[in-house]
Amino acid sequence: MASALYLLDTNIVVHVVRADSIGKYVDETYGLRKSPYKPLISIVSRGELYVLADRGRWGADKMQALRNAIDNCVPVDISDEEIIQAYVAIHRHYRTCKPAANMDENDYWIAATALVTDAILLTTDQDFQALPLSLVRWEYIDPRRASRSGRQR
Repeated sequence: MASALYLLDTNIVVHVVRADSIGKYVDETYGLRKSPYKPLISIVSRGELYVLADRGRWGADKMQALRNAIDNCVPVDISDEEIIQAYVAIHRHYRTCKPAANMDENDYWIAATALVTDAILLTTDQDFQALPLSLVRWEYIDPRRASRSGRQR
């Protein structure tokens, strides 16, 4: 899947910042640093990341790693009219499908961003499972499997 356009969910960026086995797995498996295209990040994820950093009282080194991770992504603003309309469509779909997952408002914005940019959303949680791949392309990365893969290398 190298050279595809990816949108990173907030949890993926956290693993990249931590430089843990999941972050390394994602980078190696999806070729994030080798791709000619920088991964995308929703401005919503950017906000979530800074909230996590504030709550966790991240130190200077971890904050620098966060800034580096964000700087290595292309930010996508949600004020774009197409993204707003995609947000509405995803909300409509979610209300009618009796979802098994718990998407929150930020997840709707992130999914809408993936839909409009035609990027594959990479995530380590299953919040997006109610969205059919025909609507939003997303790929679940199982943290347990990724952790085992990272340790074997």
